[in-house]
Amino acid sequence: MKKTIYAALATLLTLTSCENDVEILWRDTNNPVLVLCAQLKQDETRHRVQIYCSEGAGCNYLEDARLSYSVNGSAPVTIEYGDYGYVFDADLKPGDKIALQASWRDLRASAEAIVPQSAAEITAVETKREMDNSTPDYVGKQPVTKYAISVRDQAGQKDYYMLAAYQLARKLDADGNTLASIRGPIHLDGSKDKLLNPIGDQASEFLSISNYFNLFSDEMFAGGTCTLNVEQGYAIRYNDWNDFFANLEDGDLYAIDTVIQVYSISFDEFMYVKAQDGDGIDLEFMTEPVIYPENVSGGLGFVTVMTPASWTIPGEVLSWEATLYTGE
Repeated sequence: MKKTIYAALATLLTLTSCENDVEILWRDTNNPVLVLCAQLKQDETRHRVQIYCSEGAGCNYLEDARLSYSVNGSAPVTIEYGDYGYVFDADLKPGDKIALQASWRDLRASAEAIVPQSAAEITAVETKREMDNSTPDYVGKQPVTKYAISVRDQAGQKDYYMLAAYQLARKLDADGNTLASIRGPIHLDGSKDKLLNPIGDQASEFLSISNYFNLFSDEMFAGGTCTLNVEQGYAIRYNDWNDFFANLEDGDLYAIDTVIQVYSISFDEFMYVKAQDGDGIDLEFMTEPVIYPENVSGGLGFVTVMTPASWTIPGEVLSWEATLYTGE
């Protein structure tokens, strides 16, 4: 039961469940309850919520529940299942309060979340692009791009952050205007940065606590500013990214920008992701208790909102050669 619930809660966070040293205090493990899971992003207008029903030793995904949402006490808007979840469109602003109400048969559950303020300011520069000579011979040398990311914190409040990035591929006209675009997430490796990975060389293959999700807070640096030094890791490519390039023709102009994002998150989300990130080992980074927060009334789950501060590093404008496309 526990392992199944944890997997459900992690679905939209794209995290790997880790239940060894955590507990979820659900209200009743004998009777079925609804589970709500959502990670909403302030910079996106389309949002997705997943609904489950926990019952006995299982947790069943629901496609026939009903969900309504409201923003700042507005009249609730009811939505039904579609597009791999309960999807709705809303333009969220920092400080907004979003409320969700779910029902299925005689079960009811609700959750509320406040949209956080973004970091005051971020800037990012590409500091180095080189070949990685440490990769095995059978892999071949791989390009490594490094970034320096400066963050200026909001004054007078405690702030919690998660670093992320994506590439933005754009088809351009002769004047440089964007005709079409597609996002492709990339992972940033902060394992060599002292703030993102304070345990440094203590990490080993037996100690998997590498801060994979690049969490940090303003309590970890002084003076209201910090600079993070990271490397671009692997790229996550979906079919729509491949289709975008497959539809380009010889001579089409395109560019691939890199967008760095520092997401402001709640303390609860900071603790939730942090618990997912390690194996419950109490080292310097894992100073707070390892817990899984939940903020769903009448059920289980976690509903959160993230607000980004973004910085775009423009890519070089190139001319497409279809013969070079490999689909990768």
